[in-house]
Amino acid sequence: MSNQDHSPEQSGHLTGLFAVLDRATDRIEPSVSPDALLGVIRRRQVRRRNLVVAGAAVVVALIVTGTHLITSGAQPVDQRIDPTGPSTPVPSSQMTAPTDRPANGATNGVFPRWDPFTITDEPWADSVLPHQLDPPANPPDVADDPMVAAVIAAPLEGGDLRLLGIDGGWRRVDGTAEAVTGTLHDMVRPSLAADGKLVAMSTDAGILVVDVTTGKRQLIDWTKKLAEPQDMLPELLWLPDGTGIVVLHWTGPWSVGLDGTTTQLPYEHDEWGSSAVLAIDPDGTVVVKRFKERDLVLWRDGEQVGGTRFEYFGERPAAGFGRFALSGWGNDLPKDGGPLVVDQSTGELVAYLPIKDPNSVYTDNGHLTPLGFLDADTVVLSVAPMDFKTMEIGEETWQLVSWNFVTGELRRLTSGAIPMWHHASVAIDALGMR
Repeated sequence: MSNQDHSPEQSGHLTGLFAVLDRATDRIEPSVSPDALLGVIRRRQVRRRNLVVAGAAVVVALIVTGTHLITSGAQPVDQRIDPTGPSTPVPSSQMTAPTDRPANGATNGVFPRWDPFTITDEPWADSVLPHQLDPPANPPDVADDPMVAAVIAAPLEGGDLRLLGIDGGWRRVDGTAEAVTGTLHDMVRPSLAADGKLVAMSTDAGILVVDVTTGKRQLIDWTKKLAEPQDMLPELLWLPDGTGIVVLHWTGPWSVGLDGTTTQLPYEHDEWGSSAVLAIDPDGTVVVKRFKERDLVLWRDGEQVGGTRFEYFGERPAAGFGRFALSGWGNDLPKDGGPLVVDQSTGELVAYLPIKDPNSVYTDNGHLTPLGFLDADTVVLSVAPMDFKTMEIGEETWQLVSWNFVTGELRRLTSGAIPMWHHASVAIDALGMR
């Protein structure tokens, strides 16, 4: 977001917002300290010269609607309760408590409410991942000890990027501890290709691409537009064929080829960035969620190939097998939010696992995120059971979980202190490798 003067109309809106904020903040849980909030807010990328303004905007953006805390990490307009009422009629298929549930416990795709703190009671899934993530202090450099594939890429505060191989061994990418400076989070932001053979990461100098099977490195320089100072370096998504990377820049998404060719993509975005609303299906389909239009738009090879009405809200999506998953909610669904899966082509609900989430721990604050699809019936989730009333930020244990949204079965893949959303990256296809 560039720094622009406010119009009289915008100033009026801001004055009203401050008045609402003054009343609304009386409802904020006292246990949620400003430091804790700043720890969970997912800041959208802005120009570095606007840091002071952006810091003030974070405070202004803390709005409580009912008992839900909406932070700047979510789209502000994606609020649970609209004081003017829904802009469209609520669907007639209201979800009510059934007298008889099918064998999987779901009714019309809606499962019984889930408490993430019970995840430790679930069985372990069979995968290449260890039950506990515990990176060693000084693993070998991947250039000296290549691997068949990496399954997790995890940046560490003050340390080099760590790679967990499908062989169970850890490697590092030497020199990446100092590759990012002067941002809110001075760590590289990795993105593993689905097969785990390539890892790309945002650095000050450009996009660093490492072939983990050989240790070979390639640096793709930022173009002038992408090199402009920012709050945080942009998030990266691999194109399914591995020929390039989508850069989720605050000016909109860009395609960067491994040959350095850079092209701005035609997908719509809003001022809060693209990472909350865009996902790439391994079949090549790009799915874009538009809030104002309440629809999904499907793109392929730069051309719009479909679209459908979309009555749900949420962010941090994943796409695969013609499905679209996000951490979200809907007016006709049980509150307060949870993992939600819909059909890309029709927008129809496939499955929803509601969570009691009055403080938006799992939705707006990122403690639950779909990462990708293992198969047509199973999505991988990152989840960190958290209670702002009794816990401090950093005390939570992050889990990787598989959720079969047909049977309702939850299985643990791994757990540890590494934040599995926004920092780490998981190679979905590598989870089943041996």
